[in-house]
Amino acid sequence: MKLFCTLSGVVLLALTALGPAPANAKTKCPEVAATSWRPAVSHASIIRTLDKHFDGNWSGYIARWERELDVATDVYRRKSSLIVRIGSQKRVFKGRVLIAHMISLAERIQAAYCLRNEMMSQADANAAGPVPRRPAGRPEIGRKIVKLAECDDCHGANGISDNKVIPNLAGQDARYLSIQMRAFDSSSPVVSSTYGAALRRHRLMVSRSGIVMRRPSVDVASYYHAMSSGKSPATVKTSSKVPWKVEICFACHGKTGRNKRRGVPNLAGQKFDYLNNQLRAYRLTAGNPKKFRFSNRRYHQFMSTVSEQLSNEDIRAIAGYFSAQSCR
Repeated sequence: MKLFCTLSGVVLLALTALGPAPANAKTKCPEVAATSWRPAVSHASIIRTLDKHFDGNWSGYIARWERELDVATDVYRRKSSLIVRIGSQKRVFKGRVLIAHMISLAERIQAAYCLRNEMMSQADANAAGPVPRRPAGRPEIGRKIVKLAECDDCHGANGISDNKVIPNLAGQDARYLSIQMRAFDSSSPVVSSTYGAALRRHRLMVSRSGIVMRRPSVDVASYYHAMSSGKSPATVKTSSKVPWKVEICFACHGKTGRNKRRGVPNLAGQKFDYLNNQLRAYRLTAGNPKKFRFSNRRYHQFMSTVSEQLSNEDIRAIAGYFSAQSCR
């Protein structure tokens, strides 16, 4: 009975860690307590590991320890033993020692989420202010660049594409558009927001973005941002009840598909097939950003990790919900 209660505590702690702490939480991030096989893990140690082995990617760091916790929990439920490498040695964890290992993993995950949220909160505080709807830029110059790069051929003269797999750009967040153009033009990660870096690859867009990036991309972004987004017809019927995996998108993309943060795309009225394809592309690069180079895949530190947990049905529900929203 005692072991069962202990395991329940581990699972509860792990589930708590899987969600970010409330934004108004003022408690200090917890340390990772020492165990019989290693000393306590400080915040500084976590940050060093994050920078050295994960290139500052919080999603990758957290996903690594969440996977280990899942494995350890499964081993415990099967009443088996877990072999763990500690430095140059291997140790066998079983029973109470395995429980202690699971608690330690959950503490590390909780500390990582807390540290990540503190950094995000600080970044948001530094960039506080309403989302600008008319950002700095020269739309008239942007129009000339769009003509030169022949963007209208795919995205439409009014920023509304007539191809179901090509995104509408009219009324899109300007910072997001500028970041995407930089991502297409770069072989290195582009910092997209407080949520991490982005990588993107598409054969045609790579060639076109080279034309755009020889000029200020903010002008092109401002040109499309200033356009009326119209209303794209929904291609999939949605039920009145919103699935919870759709609701998790609201924190950044808004309940109506209008973003809550600069640099985050508006999804309202976007093409169903485009949204469906992009979520699948994110899912393909979960845990391995190098995959983004192949088959027009896409990587983002936060979105790739989130998309990994989505089934095809979940993805269709999300795409269907946002494509059905009015972008006016």
